[in-house]
Amino acid sequence: MGKILILIIGLIGLTAARPIGHYTARISPADHTSSRGIPLEHVADILQQDRANYYRFGVRDPDDTGCGYFASRRHRANMGWMLRRGSIDPGLARAIREGSPQITVDVHRNHIDVHRAERTPHILPAAPPPPPAVSDTIDTLRRVLTDDALRQLRTHARTNRMGFDTADLRHRPAGIYFAREGNRTVAWVVLASSPRKNFECHACTPALSLFVYAQERAQAWRPVGKAYNAFKGGSGWDAEPSAEDMALVHIAPDRVALAIRSGYANMGWANENYTLVGFNGTRAHTLLSTTMKENNGGTMDKERTNWTSTIRIRPGHGRCYDILLHRKGILRGAPIDYTVTYRCDGHTYRPKQEDPVMMH
Repeated sequence: MGKILILIIGLIGLTAARPIGHYTARISPADHTSSRGIPLEHVADILQQDRANYYRFGVRDPDDTGCGYFASRRHRANMGWMLRRGSIDPGLARAIREGSPQITVDVHRNHIDVHRAERTPHILPAAPPPPPAVSDTIDTLRRVLTDDALRQLRTHARTNRMGFDTADLRHRPAGIYFAREGNRTVAWVVLASSPRKNFECHACTPALSLFVYAQERAQAWRPVGKAYNAFKGGSGWDAEPSAEDMALVHIAPDRVALAIRSGYANMGWANENYTLVGFNGTRAHTLLSTTMKENNGGTMDKERTNWTSTIRIRPGHGRCYDILLHRKGILRGAPIDYTVTYRCDGHTYRPKQEDPVMMH
């Protein structure tokens, strides 16, 4: 943990313009109306409502991410002033007023720059859309961090079987994600491991290992946490969750966790699970593990089960945000429609009310 990875990759001229935060948002109909039900006409008001929905009311679109800066009501109130000092394309401004574009926002100390998102990543590096030379820099950063994590994992696996009954394992990158934690930028590298032979069945899922790096300065990243075999899951057949099925989410303004969506279908049953893995210091642990939906439509079971869930994360009473799960559908032949709040006790998220779908 004492080493620092020095990346000499030509960041001259980038550091001065480097943002303090970055987020992605889908401007949805809920963002076009104020909390009092008044239609919003100005771009800054719509952007401010989007962040209020995200942090205060827990109204979030699947494409939304956070950077923590606008969790503060005072900072949200300054968004109009920051936009006037920043930049936005007139066409994008019109799209925000009239529709539901996906945007990325680079947050600086005294202005914001708003861009149209070309695709739907969960987390983007905390940097503005770079020119080709800087794009090479980002690619180099991803490669250097991933290669360092792979080296550590291979060294560890020589004497540890990672929960498998063989030491003949293959390791590969599963994803790399960037986010802001308070006043620092972190990178999470996710690697997958599984046996090379006889590991292709519907129940066979690889082990995921996590490596966390924090940016010390423009060209230096320090390892701050790692966890081998931190999560086992995917969709079977030796398939780890895809990069799109994982994301860093804020569970507090200065703390992120890795959200993992996984699931399986077997004997007529299909379900989807949601897991949050976080670090307490340098040790990883599961903060939340829950089922998001179930369907037994392919079975001969006379009691129908077909329910699904939506998830919201919002500021709560403690240091960590609360997680609200809304369950709706049919559970063993009976209709369900309820919301249960999960609250963190500092180590694990626990339900504040009974959660029937997790009890049967």
